[in-house]
Amino acid sequence: MKSSIIISSILALFVMAGAKAQTGVYVNAGDLQKNNATIDGRPAAGIGNVRLRGGFNASQEFTVVHGGTTTKYAKTKVYGFRDASNISYRFYANTSYKIAEQGNVFIYTREEHIAQSKGYTTETRYFFSNGPEGRILPLTVGNLKNEFRANEKFTDLMDSYFTNNNVAEYDNIHKIFKVNYVFNKAKL
Repeated sequence: MKSSIIISSILALFVMAGAKAQTGVYVNAGDLQKNNATIDGRPAAGIGNVRLRGGFNASQEFTVVHGGTTTKYAKTKVYGFRDASNISYRFYANTSYKIAEQGNVFIYTREEHIAQSKGYTTETRYFFSNGPEGRILPLTVGNLKNEFRANEKFTDLMDSYFTNNNVAEYDNIHKIFKVNYVFNKAKL
C-alpha cells in the first residue's frame, strides 16, 4: 500500500513537470478574473508551443508565436498576458507589471535595476491599483489613503497597521498581502 502511494506520487510529479502552462493574452480585466487567456481569440489551453516576445520591454507591442503563426498585439489594446510559468501580467502605461495578488487592492510587482557605484542591483518594487482596472501607483501609505479616501474605515485602520516601510508586507498566516487583510477587516 505504502509503495503504491509513493509510486503514484512520483508519477504525478512527472506528469506535472511535463505539463506546460498555457501562455495567452487577457483582452480585458474580465478575462484575467475568469482565467481566460486566449490567442487569436481562441482559448489558449491546448494550443501548445507558445512563446511571448517583447512583453517586458518598452516597445508598444508584443508578439505571440504559436505553431507557424505569429500574432502582434498592441499593449494598449489588451489587458495583459500569462507567461509559460503561469504568471499573469498587466500592461499599464506601456509597462508590464506582475500581478502578485488579485484582491480588493490589486498588488503588482516589478523588478527594477538600481544603479550603484559599480554596476547595478535588481530590486522588487511594489505597486497597487484600486481593483483590476484602476491606475497603477507605487504602494505607499499616502497613495493608498488618497486612492481609497472614500473608505474612511480602511484609511483609519492603515494608521495602526502600516508605516511606509511595511506597506508591502505579506501576511503568511492569512496568505494574503497585509493591505488586503486590513481592507477585509474594514469591511466587517
